[in-house]
Amino acid sequence: METQLEIVRKLALHDANSKKNIYSLPKKKGAQEDYDSDNLNIDEDMSLEEEVSLLRSTKIGMFALGAIKKVSQLRERVDIAKDKFARLLEYFGEDGDNAKMDVHELFAIINTFCRDFEVAREVVNKQEQAKKRAEKKEANAASKKLKTIEESSPPIKKNLLKSIHLC
Repeated sequence: METQLEIVRKLALHDANSKKNIYSLPKKKGAQEDYDSDNLNIDEDMSLEEEVSLLRSTKIGMFALGAIKKVSQLRERVDIAKDKFARLLEYFGEDGDNAKMDVHELFAIINTFCRDFEVAREVVNKQEQAKKRAEKKEANAASKKLKTIEESSPPIKKNLLKSIHLC
């Protein structure tokens, strides 16, 4: 990608140089060298300001400048992501920079863990709900039994049961 972008930059500089020097004769370096209009060798002595100025003078140059900026930003973001990934591997007990695990493998493991954890949580919730239903059922059965005893016993027993029940 960067190699292709460098070629586009050189083309833009060549295009801008050819438009700038349209009325001047080409400079010859030696007697045996011929001027080649397709030669993409750009003057290496050009300052950054001159290069940017030339690139801004053409549409392809403007594209190249924007693309260079975006690629540079993406390269920085990739480096940051690689650093964070290495720290994540270290956190999970891998060797960080020397780890053989790739991104897809790590996230496949994390994804599997999350799915298994969700299944386990559902099982635990169902068990807790079943336990609560069983306790509620037992409490209702005990309440019915107590009510039955209260209705069938004489008034003295009822008062005694009430006092025991209140304690």
